Order: sequence, then structure tokens, then C-alpha cells
Amino acid sequence: RMDGRDEPSVDSKDREERIRARRTRIHEKLAAKESGEAGATVNVQKKKEIDKKEVLKGKSQIQESRRKLRQLLETGDEDVTRVRVEGDDRENQRRMNEEARRLDRRQKLLFEAESSARRNAAIA
Repeated sequence: RMDGRDEPSVDSKDREERIRARRTRIHEKLAAKESGEAGATVNVQKKKEIDKKEVLKGKSQIQESRRKLRQLLETGDEDVTRVRVEGDDRENQRRMNEEARRLDRRQKLLFEAESSARRNAAIA
């Protein structure tokens, strides 16, 4: 995307255009230094101001990216914790059900052994 001046813009969303804009600015600075133009000093000053704004913009983008990363890490940790807790809960429920079935089987075996012993005693 080009702005109204048909020059690449450092504010573009297109990465390649931002790179072209920076390279163009570097070439202009180098040309101004080599030619020693008086007007180039003014352009360099303006470019320095723009550079400062870009640095501030870059720093704010870095801070925003770091904030987003922290938030993603936090959300990810919460999701992992939730999945682990749910898994532990399911495992505890399974163990409790297994223990209840084991006790029920034991009770039935004891009852069967007792009734079998009574029938054997009645026969003897």
C-alpha cells in the first residue's frame, strides 16, 4: 500500500513496504551526507523526529505483544490446570466406583459363603 506521495510508508501493514521505506530513508541520509547539502540537514532533522516516533511506536508494539503473550500464557496455564483437575476428578470417581463394586462383590461372596455353610449344616 502506498501513501499519497507514491513512497513506501513505515506505517504500512505490509512488512515489505516498511522495509523499503526504511531502506529509502537510509539511502537518502547517506546521499545527504555525501553531497553536504544544506537542506539535507533539515531533512535529517525531520527524519530523526520521525525515527523517534517510530522507536516509540515500536516500543509500544513490543509492550503490547508482551502483554498479549503473558495473557496467552496465563490462559494456557488455566486451561491446562482445568484439564488436569477434570482428569483427576474423573479418576477419583472411577476409583470410588471401583471400590464400591469391590465391596459389593465381597459382601455377596460373604453372604453366599454364609448361606452355603447353613445349607451344608442343615444337610449334615
